[in-house]
Amino acid sequence: MRGRDPEIAGILLAAGNAARFGGEKLLHPLPDGVPVGIAAAANLVGCALRKNIAVVRQGDVALTARLRTLGCDVVVNSRADMGMGTSIAVGAGAARHAAGWVIALADLPWIDPLTIRE
Repeated sequence: MRGRDPEIAGILLAAGNAARFGGEKLLHPLPDGVPVGIAAAANLVGCALRKNIAVVRQGDVALTARLRTLGCDVVVNSRADMGMGTSIAVGAGAARHAAGWVIALADLPWIDPLTIRE
């Protein structure tokens, strides 16, 4: 992998309410014990992009703390109930000077960093 890309920012969409799952999906542990959302964030951070932004729901304190520990800038989508598009807008707004964005879903923890990078 090359060094940090000065043009592209990563946006992790982590503001869903996980209604079908029953809540707290992103903190649910995978077989190796790592929470779903943290594994997905680690894969995005592993791409060595210029900046990584995680978009979370208001009040999601535990997830926010874990994402910041990984090195993500965390922004809150106060309109998360209005759909994924609002999270994309919030994330892109937080990285508005980037030439482009990689959109990653926090509930897809097994996407390889090399695949994301490509």
